[in-house]
Amino acid sequence: MNDTDEDGTPSVHEDAKVLLVDDDEDVADTYSMWLESRFDVVTAYGGREAVEEVDDSFDVVLLDRRMPNMPGDEVLERIRSQGIDCMVGMLTAVKPSEDVADLPFDEYVTKPVSKSEVMDTVDELLLRADVDEETKDYLAKKSTAETIRDSGSEEVKGDGVLEEMEREAEAAENPSVRKQAAEVERLRHLNEMVRSVNQAVVEADSREELGRKVCREFVDGLIYDYAVMGEYASNHDELLPSASSDGESELEPVKYTDGGPVDASLDGDTVETASESTPTVTASSLVVAALPLAPISDAPG
Repeated sequence: MNDTDEDGTPSVHEDAKVLLVDDDEDVADTYSMWLESRFDVVTAYGGREAVEEVDDSFDVVLLDRRMPNMPGDEVLERIRSQGIDCMVGMLTAVKPSEDVADLPFDEYVTKPVSKSEVMDTVDELLLRADVDEETKDYLAKKSTAETIRDSGSEEVKGDGVLEEMEREAEAAENPSVRKQAAEVERLRHLNEMVRSVNQAVVEADSREELGRKVCREFVDGLIYDYAVMGEYASNHDELLPSASSDGESELEPVKYTDGGPVDASLDGDTVETASESTPTVTASSLVVAALPLAPISDAPG
C-alpha cells in the first residue's frame, strides 16, 4: 500500500486510495470531485457505511466527526482496533475539545475548508504515512498540539492538554525521528513548489517569464541559493542557460567538473562557470537543466 525507503524516509506515492466519510452528501460529493483527479476516491455517507467499506486498501480516510448513525469518533476507534493500516484525518465542523488528545487521529481540520486545504490534508497524510511508527506518532502529537493551540479554546488550553501534548512530542524526539520529520518537511515544501510551478505555467505570458518564475520557485520554496535553467550540451559538458533566479537576461555558459548538472548538484561538487558574472553553483545551489516545457507563445501585442 505505502512504500518506505530502507532508511525509513518517505517515498513517492502513486494511485493513493482515499475514503471520504460525511453524512452530508453534498459535502462528501464536493470533496470527491476535488480529489478524484489525483486519487482513487470512495465515498461513504455515514459512519456505518464507512465501517463496512474501510479496509487495508485505503491509504487515507477523511472522517467527519458529528454523524447521526455512528459518530466519527467511533469509526476512528474501530479503524484502529481492527489494525487497519491507513492515515485518518478528522475533517469536521466540531472544534477540538479536551478529549481530542485521546483520539488516535493523524490530522484534525475544522470546516469550512477550501479545495486547496483538502488537497493539502491528503498530501500531508500521505507524506506521514511512509515514516516509521515512532515518527508517525511524533508527528501526530505535534499536529494535535497545533490543533489545540490554533483552536482558540481557552477551556482546552486551561486544562493543561496543550502542555501535555507538547511535552509528549518533545519526549518522542530522537535523531531518527528528527531526520524523518525533516524529510517530510522537505517533501512538503517540494509539493508546494510543484503547485507554484504549475500555476506559473498557467500565468506566464512567454517562455522567458516562465523560466524566471520556475527558477525563483526553486530558490523561494527550497533551500537553494541560486537556480538556472537551460539546455545541457553534453559535447561541451556545460549548461547553456536561458533563465535564472536573479532575473539576469544575459547568462554565460556554466561548465561542469564531473560530467553532468544533476550529479554535480546532488554530490555537492563545485560547478565552475565560464565567467565571473555568473554565480558559482555550489552544494547549496541547484541547476535545472534540459527541463521539458510545453510551448508557450509570446503574449499578444
